[in-house]
Amino acid sequence: MIESDSMTGDGLVKAGFIDQEQMEQVLAKQRSGDDRRFGAIAIEFGFLTDDQMMRYLEMWARGESGSEAGDTGQSPGQDSGPDDASQPSGD
Repeated sequence: MIESDSMTGDGLVKAGFIDQEQMEQVLAKQRSGDDRRFGAIAIEFGFLTDDQMMRYLEMWARGESGSEAGDTGQSPGQDSGPDDASQPSGD
């Protein structure tokens, strides 16, 4: 499971939801014997919210997980698509 979770972690890093150090902490927890999925551990550590993980999974399902859509500065649950992520809000 660590190989697929490493891919999940890489995707979350590339999308801007977590940083490299946070990914490594989650993977280390898994290597120490924790058999939970990457997202569950990242949420427990406070690196992600449930909403952010769901948003990432939706992006992944649409094939958009390699974008920088996670780093929007928006609060979790705001309904702005990945195409709007790099655009200034204009406010």
